[in-house]
Amino acid sequence: MNSSAGSPDRAAPFARFLRWWGRELRGLLPGPLARLLGLDPAFLLVEPDGEALALSLQDGARRQQAGRLAPGQPASAALADRVVVLRLPANDGLGKTLALPLAAEENLREVLEFEMERQTPFPADQVYFDWRVLERRPAERRLVLRLLVAPRARVEQALAQLAASSLAPQAVDLGGEAAAPLDFNLLPALVRAPMPRRRGMRPLAFAVAVLALAALLSPLVHGWHANRRADGEIALLREQAEPAARLRAELDREQGGLAAIAGQRHGLRAVVLLEELTRLFPDEAWVQELALHGGELEIAGMAESAAALVQRIESSPLFRGVDFRTAVTRDPTSGQERFNFEIALAGRAGGS
Repeated sequence: MNSSAGSPDRAAPFARFLRWWGRELRGLLPGPLARLLGLDPAFLLVEPDGEALALSLQDGARRQQAGRLAPGQPASAALADRVVVLRLPANDGLGKTLALPLAAEENLREVLEFEMERQTPFPADQVYFDWRVLERRPAERRLVLRLLVAPRARVEQALAQLAASSLAPQAVDLGGEAAAPLDFNLLPALVRAPMPRRRGMRPLAFAVAVLALAALLSPLVHGWHANRRADGEIALLREQAEPAARLRAELDREQGGLAAIAGQRHGLRAVVLLEELTRLFPDEAWVQELALHGGELEIAGMAESAAALVQRIESSPLFRGVDFRTAVTRDPTSGQERFNFEIALAGRAGGS
């Protein structure tokens, strides 16, 4: 699950690992023991159906109907004490697959807020949204993700409907989008209900956690002992490897000379490209960032017209094409357009 509007940054990788590990351990427990420990994996799924609420228990792919609630009818304590997921009808929001520059992942929430009005019918301040990364394509420098959006007014109306039945959801998603509860969560972190907790079973839950940790660490301890036994063998092999190390040092010196030659060729290529860019760019254009990576040139700056600058660059035989890394914006001070290009080199300009 990813970040939502108004929520903090995504959890650290270690925290996500702990949540995954907890889910895996929970799935290994028998149902009665999981319920005893307060680790029942089943969610209470609540779906508005007109003025009523349809309830069901979903445990992985299994789904069991749990009744309906009339308007204002309170839910039983056994149901309200579970993790509650509110699932809105699919037509109450929208889902869209987007492809963005890979660099956008560092500030993905801000990028999606900026793109919201262009990609959806809604301004960013009038929606709750969440996303899930589908694919990373490093070779194309692209990030493919699924964006989920729902109007704030509709979400808050449904939340009020649940509150009248004494239900407080920890997550909100859309029908037809979530493969499992909590794949998406449209609720900002500040308005999510706290996860329900069971009382009186902390010692037993702690014991289960300790046993699980011991099972996790056992291979590591075994590996440590194996490494100690291998230390003596490594010392003997090191003596036998000294002649090979001297030969490797000689090869490294020769490769260093080859690397110096390659560096000179790289510098010559950079001079040729800079000379061509100086010829193509108009005098009023500004270059703020310039980086050469293999067969691609990244350049950022300002110009009177980014589109006209693209035409100039693509007219050169040294360049194969231009991609926009970010959207073109206009600088309020100078009135010029800010650009960030990724230029593919053509022919010998892209060679080493």
